[in-house]
Amino acid sequence: MPFSKYNDKELKDHLLICSCDDSIFPKNSRNILNILGDGAIQGWWDWHIEEDFEYISPGWWEFLGYDPKDMPHHPDSWKKIINKDDLDVWTNDFLAKVNNNNKEIIVSHIVRYTKKDGGIAHLICQGKVIEWGENGPKRMIGTHTDVTEYIKKAQDSDAQQATIEQQLTSLSKFPEENSNPVMRIADDGTLMYANPAAIAQLADWNLESGNSASGLLLKAAKSASKKSVEDQHEIRYRDRTYAFAIAHVKDEGYANFYGRDITDHKRSEEERFAANQQLQASNQRLTAMEQKLRAANQQLQASNQQLSVMAQQLRAANQQLTALSKFPEENNNPVMRIANDGTLIYANPAAISQLADWGLVSGRTSPEDILNAVKATSQKGSEHRSEIRYRERIYSFVIAPVKDAGYANLYGRDITENKRMEKEYKKEKEMIADFFGASETGLAIVKPNGDFIKVNKSFCNITGYSSKHLLTTSFQNITHKDDIANDMKSIQSMLNKEINSYSHNKRYVKPDGTAIWTNLTVVAYYTKNGEVEKFFAQIININDKFEKEKKIKQSIKSLQKIIKENGH
Repeated sequence: MPFSKYNDKELKDHLLICSCDDSIFPKNSRNILNILGDGAIQGWWDWHIEEDFEYISPGWWEFLGYDPKDMPHHPDSWKKIINKDDLDVWTNDFLAKVNNNNKEIIVSHIVRYTKKDGGIAHLICQGKVIEWGENGPKRMIGTHTDVTEYIKKAQDSDAQQATIEQQLTSLSKFPEENSNPVMRIADDGTLMYANPAAIAQLADWNLESGNSASGLLLKAAKSASKKSVEDQHEIRYRDRTYAFAIAHVKDEGYANFYGRDITDHKRSEEERFAANQQLQASNQRLTAMEQKLRAANQQLQASNQQLSVMAQQLRAANQQLTALSKFPEENNNPVMRIANDGTLIYANPAAISQLADWGLVSGRTSPEDILNAVKATSQKGSEHRSEIRYRERIYSFVIAPVKDAGYANLYGRDITENKRMEKEYKKEKEMIADFFGASETGLAIVKPNGDFIKVNKSFCNITGYSSKHLLTTSFQNITHKDDIANDMKSIQSMLNKEINSYSHNKRYVKPDGTAIWTNLTVVAYYTKNGEVEKFFAQIININDKFEKEKKIKQSIKSLQKIIKENGH
């Protein structure tokens, strides 16, 4: 086997160079691999060029879905599944470096392989020539690193893809070609390596190859040596700021520094921060202005509403004034204006027709009764109401003094008919009261809930209760328990407007507990809205009649029993 030329340690060293050594793969490569996760390196290969033999680790074939036993250790095995364009790029780069007599040949490109299930795997194929023969490269070893998922994520947008491609391309560049500073510093602070970009800064950093680092670099190196993961530091020299990713290689006793000039980026961040603060301040000012504007609009709306209300009130007042100005002339009742000395100043048409009866002519002094009423009102200084009778008519006058003007306005209303009706109502009321009190039948006025409003003396005599007691209770409380249901059923029918009266026999329970039979008649009294306001009830004592009928029925029943017992 070709591997017999090397012992395990030597082969391990070569593979370590391919996968870890910064002289082959920049630290940025391992940054990306860390992003991709553990196990991103899918396999390694060892190509013996002159012998046309290539060993590929079984894990690589298994990653692609192939059985390693079915895949010979020969370049033709993988050439069948590699993308032809990618193979050409990789091969042309390799041959160009050979033709340039470059003894440090390292080739690294992203290539595509077809997996057994038909899928495409994107891998970084990196290799380094480690043996030379007389005719050129003799042996080359390398690794395959899976970046498929990274590529898929990068394809989400053209901008992302361009960025990722730049990052992936940078993975294949050497520290020597990196425009950013790359250094290796031992744990004791000795500078072991610096790429050209870093050398240009060494003078500013007070650092020369072989010398001990000091200041911020030494502090950063010591900080990284205490951590098991990559450390990040920002270091500023003069007017430039660098971001360093520091990876400590514990077993080797040094740390790799991968720098990036972020001066412009920091400046942009500061400018963006300042711009954001200005924008926030502007937004706050705009918000405050908007709040003030909303408050002003609300005040304006409130003012408009007030103006609208005032306008409505003004229109109503104007309508009232217009109506008032027409009022005296259109009023069917007498309206007059009489000076404090009794002189008639004004009379409307309705008053003029009465002037002769009142003995009053325009410009003349009013009769004594009117003059006295006007003088009394003027002395009080407030409105006064007075009734004045002429012949068969009675008028009610509201006399309103206008003190500063020296006159009073009289607003009359003919109340002759009202007076007649009041008199008749009073007479009728007295007659009803006399009837209510003198009636030999029991009379009562009851609320819809059963409470007594008024009872006469006969009602008290029949039931045995005083009027004072009855006016504090209800008819339900003095009704025999066996008769209450029948009463309530009839009352409900009247409340439902199914009937407006009813009459039946019922029993009341007297204060001594005895029952008395009565004939009850109830009539409903309705309001203008058609609702029951109260009930008028009349009761007649039929207890003696009821008892006689009861005794007769008992005698007949006893006689029938005797006849039956004697066989007749």
